[in-house]
Amino acid sequence: MSIYSTHAYKSIEAFWSEPDHYEGCAYGLPFVCIRNLSKAWCGYVGVPFDHPAAGKEHFYVGPHPATLADLNNPENFRLIEDLQVHGGITWGAPYLPNKSHRDRYWLGFDCVHAWDRSPLDAFKELAGDGYYLHSTRKYRPLTYVIRECFRLAEQLSDLTSGYSEPLRSE
Repeated sequence: MSIYSTHAYKSIEAFWSEPDHYEGCAYGLPFVCIRNLSKAWCGYVGVPFDHPAAGKEHFYVGPHPATLADLNNPENFRLIEDLQVHGGITWGAPYLPNKSHRDRYWLGFDCVHAWDRSPLDAFKELAGDGYYLHSTRKYRPLTYVIRECFRLAEQLSDLTSGYSEPLRSE
């Protein structure tokens, strides 16, 4: 085995023992980890359709809305990009990739950015494509993706804490 194949193999060593699918629950929200076409992980957290971030580019995160004026104050809103997760939110849809059921709104991220190393990258290196040699990119194993799903679920769960009272008109 050449240095190229040794480096390629070791750079994604966790890949060989990981499943291709994982489901769990964090902060009361379901999450799913699945691989994309390059065999890199993608993580998704499902929220109910009435969740503040479901289907929106910006959503309410201000104080408990006492009046409609609170909901009209732009300072009380954040962009979907403000959610902190690996590489940012790259998926938002009422279904998961390659799934047709629409039971929740799913927000997700992927681990195939310029600084990430996918198994496909390592396979190309094994095939002799020198472009991938000496890469500083890093493979993100399933344990990392699960932690990021927990991180995202915590943020999404925090958005709905204490919002059970109805709004009062001004």
